[in-house]
Amino acid sequence: MKVLLVVVLLSAPGAFAQNRRVNEPVNADGLDRHSEKALMETQELLRNKQKRDEAIDANDKSRAADAYVDKIGADREKIYDLTADILATIVKRTKGDVKAMEKMMEEAAKNPEAFANSLTGEQKRGISEIAAPMSPPVNQK
Repeated sequence: MKVLLVVVLLSAPGAFAQNRRVNEPVNADGLDRHSEKALMETQELLRNKQKRDEAIDANDKSRAADAYVDKIGADREKIYDLTADILATIVKRTKGDVKAMEKMMEEAAKNPEAFANSLTGEQKRGISEIAAPMSPPVNQK
């Protein structure tokens, strides 16, 4: 499950990069106004089904990530909402540096458990809630 969620996240920095422009003065999170705007637009794209579907139809990587969402079999809106939240964490940690985001996602693909452990408690709970119906039952004696 965590691996599949990471695959969904792999497409998010690309969408962010398309919305980002040039470096400027930064806010408290270390983001310039263009990066902050790109983050908000990308989160809106992930959370708005119509916009998301348009982006999925227009991009092979987005189609592949969306196919993984189908494989997960959980509530699509919960998955994309959680992805938007996690994207904000990634963008803020990397101060909007797309190369640093890509590197973080490469590391996450190699070690999804370490990546998941670096997330906020709320984000970890979100992953657990999405994964719970797919987890094998624990033998109870």
